[in-house]
Amino acid sequence: MRSLITPFITRRWSSDAYHQRLANAALKSEPTDLAQVFISFNDPYSYLLLKGLETIQTHNHIRFDIHLIQNPQADMFPEPKMWSEWAKQDAEHLASLYQFPLPAPLAEADIIEATRYFMHARPLSISEALALFEQDVTENSKLSSQDIEQYHQPDIEQFLASEEQHLLDLGHYLPATVYYMGEFFWGLDRISHFEARLLQYDRAKVGHTSPIFTKSYEDFCRAPKHRIQDHDTPVELYFSMRSPYSHLALHRCYQLCQHYDIPLVIKPVLPMLMRGLSVPKNKTQYIFFDTLRESKKLGIQYGNVADPLGQGVRNCYALWMLANEKQLGNEFMLAFSHAVNAKGITGNYHFGLKKICREVGLDWNEAKHALKRTDWLPVVEDNIRAMYDKGFWGVPTIAYGSTWVWGQDRIWKIEQTLLANAKQKANA
Repeated sequence: MRSLITPFITRRWSSDAYHQRLANAALKSEPTDLAQVFISFNDPYSYLLLKGLETIQTHNHIRFDIHLIQNPQADMFPEPKMWSEWAKQDAEHLASLYQFPLPAPLAEADIIEATRYFMHARPLSISEALALFEQDVTENSKLSSQDIEQYHQPDIEQFLASEEQHLLDLGHYLPATVYYMGEFFWGLDRISHFEARLLQYDRAKVGHTSPIFTKSYEDFCRAPKHRIQDHDTPVELYFSMRSPYSHLALHRCYQLCQHYDIPLVIKPVLPMLMRGLSVPKNKTQYIFFDTLRESKKLGIQYGNVADPLGQGVRNCYALWMLANEKQLGNEFMLAFSHAVNAKGITGNYHFGLKKICREVGLDWNEAKHALKRTDWLPVVEDNIRAMYDKGFWGVPTIAYGSTWVWGQDRIWKIEQTLLANAKQKANA
């Protein structure tokens, strides 16, 4: 029943009229020259976001109100240790892409000291906040040791709790986040959407007409085709049929592999809810709206969603086994994902499944019998184990040889690796 109801809701949430109403409401209640920024001193993405905002401020008439959070909601991170370890490595990739420096992580004592500085000096400028990450607070600082020593642990805890509650009240859960005109923008990966809003609200300075932070997607699949000499190493996509970001990753990985004529191997896993993990409501809502704007940016259809949770996922994976045997596995996954994420076609019942099977050339009578298959279960369990063995906990995870990344917005790293490998072999 869920898959029959959700298209009515998501179609409304996806409509231009709905988003225009949200924009009009924001215009009435919020100034267009002020954005709120949420950072954490133990989060490398926060530093990179500030570096990006420093650049944006030189091109736009915008002020920043910086907030500090150190303890994001615990239930937002199913594997916090894995997430933290990956963030360090991933932030290095992102810093390299934009040629930003990335200071060493702050020690616990430095974080406490930086928090005290923050509490006393607020409101801070972008440059002052960056200096705290860089531990570059000099003798010329407006703060003295007596200033910061007045703040003890109870004061710090109360202050941070207030800041974290403010973020929660606004409807989000992550540091390295900008809140502007009713929308959230996470890290450098979504800063181009923030730039687009500034342009929309005429905040740009003379001569600035387009977003700057576009390196993660602007050159995707623009290198000459068929430059790859190794056609035996596939791109592997760890994918969940219920994950909106997996929907984007599937289309992008398929495009990448078609462009360079290399194999794509899809490795399905069960959605988090079917693995007994929770997904809080504000996280689910943010992911939907974030995927919607990412899909528009990338030219991938999304928004008319028939949630396949439960039976729809089981049907998909059972039929995928049949499609794989007929060398139609990738095409089937694409068709199924497009149906449930963009066309509002349910995968939970025969009338929807029949449409999907016919689209890719699967015989419906054969497919009906395949719905009883359970041999996909050990396959998805093996895929989960393989992900965890590499230090990844969720989807989409993408691998090419020894290069592993998490997130559809890291496919540029996969493309970068395969082009570098091809160049190295050509020069050997």
